[in-house]
Amino acid sequence: MDRFDATVFVVLISTVLVMTAYTLARGQQLLALLLAVLATVCVTAITHPRAYRLAAMAGLLAIPFVSATPAFRPLEYDYLIYLAAFSLMLVGLGVFQEAPIPATLGSAYLGYVLLAGSIVAISAQGIQDGIRVLPTLMVSFGMYVLIIRSDKLERRLFLGGLFVLGAVQSVVAILQVFTGWPVFSTVLPTLFKEGRNYFAYVIPGMGTTVTLGSGTFYHFNLLGSVLAMLTPIAFALWLERSRSALRIALFGLLAAGTVCTFSRGSLLAVTLGIAILLFGEYRRGRRQASIVIISALGVIALLIVNVASRYVEASGNIAIRQSTWWYAINDALEQPSNLLIGYGFLHFQRAVLSPGDSGEGVRSFVLPFLHSGSLQLLLEFGVVGVVLFALWVATAVRRSRSCSESYLVRGLVAATAAFVCYQFVENILFAYPGILFAVVLGLLEAESLQTPLESDSDLTRRDSWLSATRHGAR
Repeated sequence: MDRFDATVFVVLISTVLVMTAYTLARGQQLLALLLAVLATVCVTAITHPRAYRLAAMAGLLAIPFVSATPAFRPLEYDYLIYLAAFSLMLVGLGVFQEAPIPATLGSAYLGYVLLAGSIVAISAQGIQDGIRVLPTLMVSFGMYVLIIRSDKLERRLFLGGLFVLGAVQSVVAILQVFTGWPVFSTVLPTLFKEGRNYFAYVIPGMGTTVTLGSGTFYHFNLLGSVLAMLTPIAFALWLERSRSALRIALFGLLAAGTVCTFSRGSLLAVTLGIAILLFGEYRRGRRQASIVIISALGVIALLIVNVASRYVEASGNIAIRQSTWWYAINDALEQPSNLLIGYGFLHFQRAVLSPGDSGEGVRSFVLPFLHSGSLQLLLEFGVVGVVLFALWVATAVRRSRSCSESYLVRGLVAATAAFVCYQFVENILFAYPGILFAVVLGLLEAESLQTPLESDSDLTRRDSWLSATRHGAR
């Protein structure tokens, strides 16, 4: 460690210690403890970057479980705030160590969304309240940069963690559907029960009302969107090793969990992802198996088309979604010039569609949120946001062609398509599933590039321009 590093250490630790002492003096013991932990992180993260990247990834995967545990939420803490601070701090420390933020369209899109969202939220609500609505944007940016910086081992460990998350959530969802247990009152006081039981349309005597599996999430669509990404990846890995009992069991469990959410969008998204993978298998010469599976799916689709139409008619809420979309669009078109950069993060949820602001007449036919990630992106982040997002996805998918023989890459492409399809009709782009999507797309970019990043020893080596300048001056 040279003098410059030592100076930075002293400044970081002194600042955190002063803040810790101040919060202790004001009786905020928990915050003081968190600041002390932050001081420890500052000391060790520079010398052990891999360990802290893995810690951030583990924290992201643990949030759905921690948030559902009452003992960890005595004051309804939003743990995304702490993960946001942690991940962005690691990004900053990486820049300090000469691991620059990657010059990718993903960084451009996520950085733009974070910057635009921060300006609007803080200017409209003040710093304290504004920051409270930004953790999702901050974590998306921070975790994307960390996954791009990660090496192959870290990415494999994170992917394994994703599958553990999906498998456990699927088991919980299955139990909720068939037993009504467990219920996580911290995030959801009672489980959703709606007339969405598609089995009732093929099994005589079965009721249409069913408990919807939500896992430890506060809504079944959130779990459905997570599983919609993971299921195609598991299916791709099973195609790679069709005789692997573990892989077929994982795919079957994730598929069953998706079914038990009774989320129509997630079912369509998974179907699209699997269809993309099967079409790829057909083009690559594995035609016999692909034709058999596609034919079986086609026969099933023909048999249930009548059932499906009756099911959608009975359980659908398309009309009110369309009313909401058109209401928001008409409001936005009153000042069409604002659509260039958008009206600001959560503007329509807070100022246009909120029942408190809209009145009883509007509440009868308009939802309190947009219910479409794509429309929210357009209206709140403008044409600039939409173009950056589309270019990011298209570029990542196009680059994946260089690694088209990798089943993992194919699965990540299918997962990307599934999520992009699903978020057209669901409010998930700026929620926890949207964070996972940013990481999944980052995984796709990292796997496609196949460029191993610097080792930890390289990341901790201070051969910077400042050092060179200092030596040159001598």
